[in-house]
Amino acid sequence: MGYRSNVAISVKKKGFNQILNAMQNFNRKNQNEYFKPSAITTNENGIYTFSFDWVKWYDGYEDVDCIMNVVHKLLSSDKEEDSCAYVRTGEDESDIESKFNRGGWDLGTYPVTDISTETLSPINLNSISWI
Repeated sequence: MGYRSNVAISVKKKGFNQILNAMQNFNRKNQNEYFKPSAITTNENGIYTFSFDWVKWYDGYEDVDCIMNVVHKLLSSDKEEDSCAYVRTGEDESDIESKFNRGGWDLGTYPVTDISTETLSPINLNSISWI
């Protein structure tokens, strides 16, 4: 099965085009139609976020490396148009990796710790006597 991660990469339009082109080139070269994000979102400020959910995100995997090559170039830039935020959370609760360049802090992507519970039906708390 392997270790899984959730990954989010937020960029401006230039970075969006660079990551998309890298993924398309990888897919054409490898005849791979499945290498794509779980979602791509955007907002009114021109920020694009690539989300990869429950993926094997390892250095050395060619698909991951094609994206991370672009991300590393963006992260090494101080230009506003190259703003980038990269966040990866692993299965282990302490496995959090986040990288931002100068403009990346303003893109609205950051790791959070959360608690999720799965219940079948909620109980109406007003129906319980608490004293």
